[in-house]
Amino acid sequence: MFISIHLLAEVDQVATRVGVLDKGRLLFQGPIERMRELARPSVRVKTGDAERARRALLSYGFSLERDGEWLVLEDRTDARVAEAVARLVQDGFPVYRVEEEKLPLERIFLQMTSQATGRKAG
Repeated sequence: MFISIHLLAEVDQVATRVGVLDKGRLLFQGPIERMRELARPSVRVKTGDAERARRALLSYGFSLERDGEWLVLEDRTDARVAEAVARLVQDGFPVYRVEEEKLPLERIFLQMTSQATGRKAG
């Protein structure tokens, strides 16, 4: 069955495979989960003192941002995330939570179409 729709929240609930078109070009076709993997969701780490923990990880060469009490890692590979958590624990920082942010399809779509045209995603 083929459904053409702009309400991406509904697509997320009913579809397992999607195709992304932008200006007549097929940018992606396949399982929604593969589309999510390509979007590189952020990995967030919640620790006791986010600013001190951020500085500590920067000293080890990690690229990250602070979002309130969360650290958002730019290198999202499993090995690098595990290394960041290990460094924090080794340095005495409590790690309360590590989570991968599941991006909504609308945001993934905007990332894909902005990358295809060179625009900045909003």
